[in-house]
Amino acid sequence: MAGDGLLLRRLRWPFIGLAVLGAVLLLAVLLPGLTPGGPPAPAQCAGERVEILVVVSPEKGDLMSELAKEYGAARRPVRDRCGAARTVNSSALGSGGSVDAMACGWHAQQMGEARPDAWTPAATTWLKIAQQRHLRCQDKPTGVSLTADRDAVSLAKTPLVVGMPEPMAKALGWPEQPIGWRTLLELAQNPEGWAKYGHPEWGAFRLGKTNPNLSTSGLHATVATFFAGTGRSDDLTEADLADAKAVNYVRGVENSVVHYGETTLTFLQNLYEAGRGRNESGLDYISAVTVEEKSIVDFNRGQPEGRSEGKPTPPKVPLVAVYPNDGTLMSDNPYLVLDWPDADPVRKEIAKDFQAFLVSKQDRFTAIGFRDAEGKAGPELRKEKGILPDRELKLIRTPSGPVLAKLPEAWREHRKRANVLMVIDVSGSMAEPAIPGGPTRLDAAKAAASGAALDNLAPDDRLGLWTFSSPSVSESTPWRVLVEPGPVSSVLPRYRTQVDKLTAQGDTALYATIRQVQKELRQNLDPKRINAVVLLSDGANRYPEDENLESLVADLRQYSPERSVRVFPIAYGQSSDLRVLEQIARASRAKAYDSQDPRSLEKVLAQVLSNF
Repeated sequence: MAGDGLLLRRLRWPFIGLAVLGAVLLLAVLLPGLTPGGPPAPAQCAGERVEILVVVSPEKGDLMSELAKEYGAARRPVRDRCGAARTVNSSALGSGGSVDAMACGWHAQQMGEARPDAWTPAATTWLKIAQQRHLRCQDKPTGVSLTADRDAVSLAKTPLVVGMPEPMAKALGWPEQPIGWRTLLELAQNPEGWAKYGHPEWGAFRLGKTNPNLSTSGLHATVATFFAGTGRSDDLTEADLADAKAVNYVRGVENSVVHYGETTLTFLQNLYEAGRGRNESGLDYISAVTVEEKSIVDFNRGQPEGRSEGKPTPPKVPLVAVYPNDGTLMSDNPYLVLDWPDADPVRKEIAKDFQAFLVSKQDRFTAIGFRDAEGKAGPELRKEKGILPDRELKLIRTPSGPVLAKLPEAWREHRKRANVLMVIDVSGSMAEPAIPGGPTRLDAAKAAASGAALDNLAPDDRLGLWTFSSPSVSESTPWRVLVEPGPVSSVLPRYRTQVDKLTAQGDTALYATIRQVQKELRQNLDPKRINAVVLLSDGANRYPEDENLESLVADLRQYSPERSVRVFPIAYGQSSDLRVLEQIARASRAKAYDSQDPRSLEKVLAQVLSNF
């Protein structure tokens, strides 16, 4: 009997194992797609593939592109069709430019794309601005409804912070001491500069800030400084934009700006490059830059432009996030299905399905430095990476649409003024057609240089005009001073007349002209203004008297920020040497722009002038 019991026990275990295996297989059949990661995945479709277009803000551009590919590969069924998505980065327009394109009819020539089906800017702030534009659209179609700010769904969040090189932040007491906009204003206005904190070698306080008409961080920083200037804790109102106390506060902050720009990536890349040289730290470039928290993570990872190409090299001097204790704003990365009046219902359904797909991928956003849609910090946000994830944020309520609509005008009135010298290549190659059968390069350049882009300049900004090519027989220099710098309000008619008279001849005396421009402008620097050169050239240097690029770059690097003139080159046409122009821009702590497609010149010039 005992032997029979032992035999039964031995036989029972294989049957139990088979039963458990059968149960597992049954669950696999009955509950396909049930995983700890979420609900069952929908069955794959078998219908026609329909691809939607989504305009995406640049800081999440790479991730959104990856997720769009994964969405298409999943072959999710939507109304008997196969849902697919493709993203287009809005960096070419900036968030402000995207607003113009969404609110009053889609202008395909602005982005070279078909009309989008969805839009995910960096913040709901832009949806509110688009809604205000909507009110002026009259009979033009618009993709942003009057309920867009409530209809959109947040994909991830990241607060506006002040990014500071770690030694500078620690000199102010980071992370223990509270630091706010008022701290930075007092430092900016103190004639001792960083000497007040025991570091005279750092010079004056210098702020990097973007143009609020184009950039989310620039817009949110402008809102925050107006708000801090009121000294109140409630909402920002239209009256605050004209309040003397707030205006003086904003002007004080703006006067510390080194230059503006359409994206914070310019400052971060320049800061990264400035700290890579031997015995260099980058601390002589900027003291602080208004950015989103995620950008601090990117910079310290060695990816100042947010891209994941190649093996990143962390900076020698990391940035840390300062959370202004007198108020900041949160970028919530809303996803909006655009409400075009004639939209295809199937495309709208696919756009909504893509939204659901994105919402289920919160971990992908937090993995690259965002907070989740509720504002909770993920594993990438920690002190070792310059972040204080547990720091309590004093969040400012996003202002109303009418306040946001008036903010750009208020900023233009109070922003730091500029001395801008336009330097135009008039060498012989500029007489060639810009595109086959089209106007010459010079004619296109003349139209851009005297066109609507100049509206970015204020009447009391200063503007001048030089041209360059190899000298003619009667000339002793390759450069020509056609308009001496003066207030835009007084020199603009003469400037436009001189631009209209330009003709092309000779070779490209690029290096010699940049040397002379720097020498002339440094002799007349105004420290209360942004001093800069906008250089337009269609070719590489062709001037035997000065062919030393290395020497030119060294000359540009040797001057302190207080004595430097920034050069913003535009590489115009296929024969231009963008690589060389980028070296020149970086050496002068500026940025080069690519207009190698001549049709983009007018748009690119407007981007360049957004730096002032």
